[in-house]
Amino acid sequence: MAEGDDDKLKWFEEAIDIKNTLIKVSFIEKDYSAPKGDFANFYKVVGPGETDSRLDTAADHLKELISAVNSMNNNLGGKMDVMIHLQKETLTNQDDLLNEVKDSRKDLKSYLDRRFEKLESGVIEMRIALRAKGII
Repeated sequence: MAEGDDDKLKWFEEAIDIKNTLIKVSFIEKDYSAPKGDFANFYKVVGPGETDSRLDTAADHLKELISAVNSMNNNLGGKMDVMIHLQKETLTNQDDLLNEVKDSRKDLKSYLDRRFEKLESGVIEMRIALRAKGII
């Protein structure tokens, strides 16, 4: 039972006309009469064997679970952003390292080419000297 102004009663009717995965109100019985002023508070009457309180508790737990999952998703999204940033940073560092290795390889090859040229030149000079002395 409810009594009050027409706009508040309309709001009340819309509020209790619940249709979701846990509750589906099939009909609301209305019988209009003059208000008597008998009610100062609102409360829900649950008969024996009714599961309203368990459904309310389940709905509260479900809301908490949804909130926790949303929070986890938001937190995970932030962590994924950090991971992507770190991956990009790693790839950049990897490219820098690869370029550094390539440059070092070129430097080493150039150095070794010069050393081999000197060695070959030295070997040629030794052969000439050995031939001049008749050793070979």
